[in-house]
Amino acid sequence: MSDVLELARKLVPHSIKYEEIVHQRNFRQVLHLRLFNNTVYLLNGMKGEPRHFDIVAQLMDLKDTGYVLPNVEFKYYTMDTVTLQDTSIDGPAFAFWDDEVFGNLSKRILAPSCWFNGQNSGLFMNNSPFISYQDQMNSITSFASNESMSFLNKENCLIFKGQVGLYPHRKKIIEELRHKICTVSEFLVHERGHRVAAEGNTQYQNPMKNLSKYRYQLVTNGAPGDDKIRLSGTCRAKYMLATGGIVFYVTDGKPRNEWWQHSPESKGLIQYCENTDKLVEKISYFESNLKEASKLSEEGLKFAKEYLHTDNVRRYWKALLEVYKERCEFIIEGPNGMPLRDKQHAQSLI
Repeated sequence: MSDVLELARKLVPHSIKYEEIVHQRNFRQVLHLRLFNNTVYLLNGMKGEPRHFDIVAQLMDLKDTGYVLPNVEFKYYTMDTVTLQDTSIDGPAFAFWDDEVFGNLSKRILAPSCWFNGQNSGLFMNNSPFISYQDQMNSITSFASNESMSFLNKENCLIFKGQVGLYPHRKKIIEELRHKICTVSEFLVHERGHRVAAEGNTQYQNPMKNLSKYRYQLVTNGAPGDDKIRLSGTCRAKYMLATGGIVFYVTDGKPRNEWWQHSPESKGLIQYCENTDKLVEKISYFESNLKEASKLSEEGLKFAKEYLHTDNVRRYWKALLEVYKERCEFIIEGPNGMPLRDKQHAQSLI
């Protein structure tokens, strides 16, 4: 694997002033933390924001490995989209993914997202059992590694996981594919919704390892903003790679990448498509070049097992915090805010 330290050096701005951090607006979704003497201090956030707990939990898990947290202070925008119009200045902020279209914040710092802590399984929406990130990945990669799940043995289908009806951009993509995909492959899509039939949800999408049955995986951007133009990124790409399927990301010209998608190893693993015509063209190519498709499938699965393993995510967290500290033009000399004793204490503040 490539050095995550080099990736952190690439993604962290060279100069960070304390005033830039302080002047960032404290939206409800903004988590403001100070780390001092291996203790996490809360200055803003948590109430009504479970994502904040997920980030804090990851930092505390780092401590549990014996790592001593550096003395730093940062704000983490746990909202799905951050743009220039959302901020008072283009200052340093940790965030889930980049945004090259709306603002391209020059000091955005890509950090592991809340989904690296874990998620609800999806079977019963928000009432689903919680499953840790690594348990989820292990479940998917173990199932996908069975010989019966090898690329050529998978069903020749394109499948999408997620809600469609509430998101016009997804509905548009899928409606277009219904008319185009038959030229190259059977198209299977099964929407997950609040009232989805339990049988269909279990058969096609849950547990997530069932997605390994299909050759092709479709991901799109997430929820639209209030103006129906801004879109959030997608957290699903990492899970889709773990299925051993070939991942197609229809961007509509607005790609959003997480930190790991900037690593050298990830290059070429996700098939970025500006529109559905490009997707159909690429599926047609892979169907005509099954050896190449099988090789790509194996590479994606290997990447999920190794690079996206929790151990490597933690290595990136450590590198990110160390590089961030080096590039801050200030020194944290004392505590500030509410000390978070442990994960149980932090969770009580949501």
